[in-house]
Amino acid sequence: MKRNTAIFCLVFFAAAAIQTLDQIVAASFFSSALVLLYTGLYCGLILFWAISMRQRLLPTRARTYTLMASGCMILLLVIRLIKYRIGFTVTLDRWCWYLSYIPTIGIPTFFALSCHEFARPQNKKVPAVAIAFPAFLAVLLVLTNDLHHLVWRPKGDVLTSINGDYTASVGFYLVYGIIFLLFLYGI
Repeated sequence: MKRNTAIFCLVFFAAAAIQTLDQIVAASFFSSALVLLYTGLYCGLILFWAISMRQRLLPTRARTYTLMASGCMILLLVIRLIKYRIGFTVTLDRWCWYLSYIPTIGIPTFFALSCHEFARPQNKKVPAVAIAFPAFLAVLLVLTNDLHHLVWRPKGDVLTSINGDYTASVGFYLVYGIIFLLFLYGI
């Protein structure tokens, strides 16, 4: 067990060092290779953690929620890779921005649901649907922002996150309020 922890820490610090080196390096090809390397290392660490959780937890809903949270973590890394390194159109930027909220909301949701499963039966006064439904509504609110602009409002003609040409609206604070409450419930 100590050996696995040491390897995990070594890979984590190596990925952090590579990410720091990427901030310094200006060469395009070398920088892209570093990004792929540290993103792969982070995905590997998440998979290592997920496999470890899968082996240590009994087959319950809590294990399923934990594995789904790890899937959300990897999805977030992939979306960020596409947004910041591969795609450079306004539409792709906006959709990656919107889609990144699926794992951003999903991780605290699965955290709260797995903590809910670990609670004693007498403490389970809230049904699991009551935990997941506000998160689903928050994701829906973000994904449909182009229709109503309740989460972000464009300052100009086009909504983009590239230059910060947007202002947060009431839905933005509602989404982060839901995320905060999900983490609070889990704790």
